[in-house]
Amino acid sequence: MRQLGLKVALSKSEALCFHKARQAPPLGSHLIVGGTQIFVRSDMKYLGLVLDSQWRFNAHFKQLTPRLTAAAGALSRLLPNLRGPSATCRRLYMGVIRSMALYGAPVWIDAMSTNNTTLLRRVQRVMAQRVACAYRTVSSSAALALAGTLPWDLDALVLAAVYQWRGDQRSQGQRPAPREIEAKRKQWEDQVFEVWRDRLARGQVSRRTVGAISPVLNEWMVTREEAWQAMQAFCEAVMSQKEAAEREREASASAPMIRRRRIGQRRRIHVLHLPLPNGPQVTDTGVSVTRLRGPATAQRVTPRAARRRLGGSPSLP
Repeated sequence: MRQLGLKVALSKSEALCFHKARQAPPLGSHLIVGGTQIFVRSDMKYLGLVLDSQWRFNAHFKQLTPRLTAAAGALSRLLPNLRGPSATCRRLYMGVIRSMALYGAPVWIDAMSTNNTTLLRRVQRVMAQRVACAYRTVSSSAALALAGTLPWDLDALVLAAVYQWRGDQRSQGQRPAPREIEAKRKQWEDQVFEVWRDRLARGQVSRRTVGAISPVLNEWMVTREEAWQAMQAFCEAVMSQKEAAEREREASASAPMIRRRRIGQRRRIHVLHLPLPNGPQVTDTGVSVTRLRGPATAQRVTPRAARRRLGGSPSLP
């Protein structure tokens, strides 16, 4: 490095020792380079990947998951179920999270464990629900099937296989054409697609949804944009009717108490129809009502005062 005229910042250097199980270096192990002490760490970040001493990449996925969750949460706010972006835009946003999640897949694919797969699946489920315009009660299998996207752990297998094949071709002095690379990619995608189909068939949740899509799953994933937009419009119409019916039930004075608190105009309308403890019902006509306090004593109560006693804001009109 010095012969090339370059200088290394030893204070920023890190050292990592790769070892087998139960063969870790002693605590406090370090190297001395140029009079600078460099301690041996259990993990280090290199080219965007967090390497650990046993090539398990557990630390990589633990640090990657919060970033993916934050990015997915930020994009989810831009993708409401009703009156949101088009299907193309939704798939584009999901591709952003996919690129972050599958970065360096050929390196860590051999070390994929059940825990790491679960971490990826949680984030992918959130984005698949946004693509399919589904609520969070929809299972991961159903959301992925509705969104028409491969699980990321299987998608990583395809990326790793293509990378390995291109490396083998270059080592033999060959440079495959883009059309040949795409054909190989399609071949491996078909193989992992069958693995995914078997996984869906063995699932224990969302059997009706998965069972309805499984016979045409391949066509569903490569369908035209017009068909996907028709399905999206159908889901939007169904959810609009559901929310309208829910608002109608909540507007009724005889409706049971709900778990979430009404806000805004829905709260004001509901408060106006609530009966007073010992008197007639408050109306929105602006006419004051009478609340009986005793055998011969009465007090006139305005709608504003009634709302204040029922917990409403006194500043409401």
